Amino acid sequence: MRQLLTIITVSALVGAVAIGGAQSAGKENSARSAPITIPVSDLIRKDKILEGGHAKEVKAVSISPDGTMVASGGADGTVVLWDAATGNKAQVIDAHFKDVEAVSFGPDGKMLATAGRDNTIVLWNTATGKEIATLEVQPRKGLAGSIGRWKSLAGASQWVVTVAFSPDGKSLASGSSGKVVILWDVKTGEQEKILEGHAGRVRSVAFSPDGKVLASGSEDNTVILWDAATGNEIRTLEGHSYSVNSVCFSPDGKILASGSDDNSITLWDVKTGEKNRVLKGHAESVRSVMFSADGKTLASGSSDKTIILWDVSAGSLIKKLEGQEGPVQSVSFGRDGRLLASGGGDKTISLWDLSGLKLTAALRKGEFETTKEFEERVKNKGVSYASIIALGKYDADRAGFEAELSGNIVLVRVPRERAKEIISHKEKIRIEGTLRYFDPATTELTNAVVIDPVSRERYAVIRTGGGPVAASAAPEASAPPVYVPKAVDPVAVENIHEIPDFKAKARPDDLAVVIGIENYRGLPKSDFSKSDAGLMKDYLKAMGFPERNIAFLTDEKASLSDIKKTMELWLPNKVKKESMVLIYYSGHGAPEPASGDAYIVPYDGDPNYLSVTGYPIKIMYERLGKLPAAEVVVLLDSCFSGSGGRSLLAKGARPLVMVAEPPVLATNIAVLSATQGSQISTSSSEKGHGVFTFYFLKAVRDGRKTIGDIYEYIRPLIEDEARAMNVQQSPSLSFEPEKLKGKFSLRK
Repeated sequence: MRQLLTIITVSALVGAVAIGGAQSAGKENSARSAPITIPVSDLIRKDKILEGGHAKEVKAVSISPDGTMVASGGADGTVVLWDAATGNKAQVIDAHFKDVEAVSFGPDGKMLATAGRDNTIVLWNTATGKEIATLEVQPRKGLAGSIGRWKSLAGASQWVVTVAFSPDGKSLASGSSGKVVILWDVKTGEQEKILEGHAGRVRSVAFSPDGKVLASGSEDNTVILWDAATGNEIRTLEGHSYSVNSVCFSPDGKILASGSDDNSITLWDVKTGEKNRVLKGHAESVRSVMFSADGKTLASGSSDKTIILWDVSAGSLIKKLEGQEGPVQSVSFGRDGRLLASGGGDKTISLWDLSGLKLTAALRKGEFETTKEFEERVKNKGVSYASIIALGKYDADRAGFEAELSGNIVLVRVPRERAKEIISHKEKIRIEGTLRYFDPATTELTNAVVIDPVSRERYAVIRTGGGPVAASAAPEASAPPVYVPKAVDPVAVENIHEIPDFKAKARPDDLAVVIGIENYRGLPKSDFSKSDAGLMKDYLKAMGFPERNIAFLTDEKASLSDIKKTMELWLPNKVKKESMVLIYYSGHGAPEPASGDAYIVPYDGDPNYLSVTGYPIKIMYERLGKLPAAEVVVLLDSCFSGSGGRSLLAKGARPLVMVAEPPVLATNIAVLSATQGSQISTSSSEKGHGVFTFYFLKAVRDGRKTIGDIYEYIRPLIEDEARAMNVQQSPSLSFEPEKLKGKFSLRK
């Protein structure tokens, strides 16, 4: 997202720091914590990966009621208890002779039940990792409770597939390959009831929140609702075409979700047994489903290696989580709604941070909500945010730890003596604050503070570079020179939209490619880029460019494929030796950290994978140099250093002070860019345009014709606007202006 250039008072500007660069130690000492911009897409993210606990696939995961532990069961027969905060192994238990099929915490978190293919259910003390009791299923002789483990079992194998505690913790339900559901007395280890009714293996069991109803899902494609007190069948739910692998009640007990091998999830009305809706989004079997604690979100894990978060009330997909390298066998929500665990075929457990889920939902514009109503509703909305922050090395000169958060480079101010103590547990350090609306694709983290959970001391966090930050978010410090912004001339803003009659001659051979990407897929917004591109197109038409000769690509129509087809097929096929070719781009740029090479970021681009999702500036210049055109003009309202504004940076990378050497341009190419070096390209909310584009079009409107004349006209105007924000922006031209006299004329 571009930095917004706004009219603010002198007092608000006092102490403002330059965006995108490191500050001096003196300024940092007096600065207060500045809000950090976080893309909405980053609010739901993978927090950590728990690995090294299982030799085979993870078949079951469960988060403890207090959210401090994660239990996982594997096909290697082991159960691992993990510290949710650190990701460290707390207990490793040699639990079963064969695959662990299920794990379930008791309601107080002190007991864990595990089920295995060795025909047993084992109850464990979670604090010590010691066995409490073993419940053995004897396939041909019925059931037996036992404290001694690993009794020899008569008859054919009959493994336990699923277990679930009742809400009061007194009963345990299990389902097995024997097609029955068994209710156990947890205290005595004795069976209470055997519930018969399924024609296939029972793959999942779940109690309703009040404990009165028990649901079971089976390979017979059905779900049965049972009266937990009597063991009587209430009703059978039919609708899936293949095995039902997972069932879960909503927190209010009114909805039951079932996931199936038919790749779908069905939401059932528990009272009537009717289908509320069917959710389709997975490409393969749905292995696990679970509601969030507030009942607004449903998570589903699938053999297609993805997790989908669903909006329960709307039945719509919120976000698809990707990143596990094997089938997702199990998902589990923490009760606070912040954490989601998933486990699967890649032998690992992923912990997903869903801190921003509530805000993400709130930032979705309603179907019958106007833009004005939406912005009014969300402008003051905020939710608490908390996340582990990975501290880097300690910088003694600046008295703080360096860290990275969603592309923002920050300094966590910690006195040197305290820093020595923090190093021993720095993996537990958290950042907290309040997330607020910034724009539909971005949030601000305000009142950010870093907390040491051991000492409970709080430390200021200061943004020193990386992702963009709102103009209003500049921290206060000792007063540097202040630039007072000039008042916006409303006549000038209005006039730029009044395109004059240039009395232009027809230019049948001249071509233009106009690209404006404002709303990206999963990336911050680039303010006004789409409307800037539209106005640029109108000016080109007024200057005589035929509309049929203008390729106009905006937002979703400016994907990498669209840009490549236009630049590499459409343009070469239409160009003639008499043609002037004009390329205009407004949107995000990004540097490749290793080489410094600059890339245009398409609508579907990802700064973390530029080599396959970005369009290289170097390649663009090479292809333009091969065109048999008379002149080529390139206009770039973007920046490529990763310092903010209209520039993005791969996570973990630093803004580039110097980028790669620019390629040697053909003599018939002139490039006019919005910035130089590591500067950022700004936008003006009052003008409603990118600053570069605004003054470029103003120059054309005011009679400047050649690229050299336009550059000399706009340079001081853009520099003045930038100074008003305490940032540096100065347009650049590929040749000295005097060398371009009489060349590259846009008006004929």
